Amino acid sequence: MTDHALLAELHASLDQRRRPEDIAELVLRAEPGLTDRERELLERAAEHSGARRGYATSMSEDFARPVGGARQVAATARLFEVPEEASTVDGDRPDALMGFAARVGDEVGWLTGHGDFLDDRLDRAEREAAGIEVSKRQYNRRFRALRRLEAKAGTLRREQDKRRLTLLGRSGFAPCSPRWTASGSPSSSCTCPRSSASRPGVTACCSASARSAASREAPWRPASRA
Repeated sequence: MTDHALLAELHASLDQRRRPEDIAELVLRAEPGLTDRERELLERAAEHSGARRGYATSMSEDFARPVGGARQVAATARLFEVPEEASTVDGDRPDALMGFAARVGDEVGWLTGHGDFLDDRLDRAEREAAGIEVSKRQYNRRFRALRRLEAKAGTLRREQDKRRLTLLGRSGFAPCSPRWTASGSPSSSCTCPRSSASRPGVTACCSASARSAASREAPWRPASRA
């Protein structure tokens, strides 16, 4: 793996749930200017990394990521007969979902925030006055699709906020750091992921895992009696 790829993986770890042992292993490979003392400490930290122990951790290495609205966008685009527009909408951005809903919803007089199926639909006279020529059945199908798309945008925004707050609680503002370039200093590039992965809560969890692994390998001895 090239130095640039190592730095890219280190930066990607800020948005994940990587163990300190595995981050230490990456830092050892990415940082050529370590002192003997720093290398000794990192070697001790990386002793139980997945690469050295030959197994993958059972703990998820990522926090749950919200499911985007690509499916809802595709369904809405089919109903409004604009399938080519589905590929231009970023389904992972709530604002993009709402922008698409507003564009296609104009065809049936749909307004953002007015998606109540009982109170906000137009009756026959209102549809005729607005120049909406689709049948009642097709109008209702489009209205429901826009309502589902709006609801998905709201759910996606909430789930993204929850994940962002989870990352803030775990890594502080580290995930907000800009991506390093190939010309960046390897030392500064390694510091942020290393300190992020070593926050107390994560370190305690992984230290307990390491102790558990070590205890399984150690010979059993009966407890001493007073």
